[in-house]
Amino acid sequence: MNIKEITNRFGGLWRNSNIIDYFFLVNPYFPNNLLLQKLKKNFSNLVTQYPSSLKYQNKLATKIFKINQNNLVVCNGVSEIIKILPNIFDGKFGILIPTFNEYINAIGLNRIILNEIEDESFRYSIKELYDLSKKCKNIILINPDNPSGNIISQKELIKFLNYLKKKNKNLIIDESFIDFSERNHLNKMLSQKVITKYKNLLIIKSIGKSFGVAGIRLGIASTSNKKLLSKIKSYLPIWNINSFGETFLEIMPKYLLDFNKACKKIIIERDIFYKELKNINFIKPLPSQSNYIMCKILKKFTSKILTKKLLKRGYLIKNISEKIDKKKGEYIRLTVRNRTDNKGLINILKELQ
Repeated sequence: MNIKEITNRFGGLWRNSNIIDYFFLVNPYFPNNLLLQKLKKNFSNLVTQYPSSLKYQNKLATKIFKINQNNLVVCNGVSEIIKILPNIFDGKFGILIPTFNEYINAIGLNRIILNEIEDESFRYSIKELYDLSKKCKNIILINPDNPSGNIISQKELIKFLNYLKKKNKNLIIDESFIDFSERNHLNKMLSQKVITKYKNLLIIKSIGKSFGVAGIRLGIASTSNKKLLSKIKSYLPIWNINSFGETFLEIMPKYLLDFNKACKKIIIERDIFYKELKNINFIKPLPSQSNYIMCKILKKFTSKILTKKLLKRGYLIKNISEKIDKKKGEYIRLTVRNRTDNKGLINILKELQ
């Protein structure tokens, strides 16, 4: 099977058990066996019985995120919310690129302003967001950014929100990867205090990516803007979350400590993996605050050729050169997996030097 056949499915990699997945973004340390056993124990009921309504799902999510149930809505993966953004906001959207292309695809080029990050290492600061906000009504920020792993601090974002508030403009933050950032408790905007104060803020967060349950399809959107939240809910069916998703939301609060420990493990492993990648002479890893590392290919291979070579060795990686101006070079993105997997990939990369 070739790369195109695999990646065009956008998932379903359990069919290819011989492939180690560095393409999709996962949490190798969560969920733990205890949580999975709970789901397995109720398997028959979860398959055969209806889930509860969306209103009850929202109530369950409050216990995980400590957000008032009147300020959030559970979604069938964040893609469900991204898809309706052009229907619930007026005016143009602005986003820095390269980025997660689902936002561009959902909104459409006629309503989105793309600002390419000039820095070769794809670092950017709050200044670029201020500049972008002069051109549009709605700013989209993935924080940490995908694919670069760049992050903007909460302190800077609060100042930016105050500025946007005066200008009657909105900020949409995707915090799907924030749990993998260092001092993540200081980076998160998803808090009741922040949500309550800023009605021009919408926070989107994938549960599947950070909690390692991508197959269950869960996410949340949070805002104190009642009109906006009502619009979002109007696009969602009464049963948008299945029984497996509901049960996960119900039992997850008991495992929050385990989840936090898992995120710390990823941070430690990311730092080890980054240092090892720096010793590979044909790539340059970029610093990351997420569970993936973007790398520039310096010599010997194109991203396409390297992707093919690694797939032959059983490793599926993400070729992201198509998202980037060719003048800046060739790039790949590697998911941070566990020590055994990462060591195996590093050994293959050393052989290719």
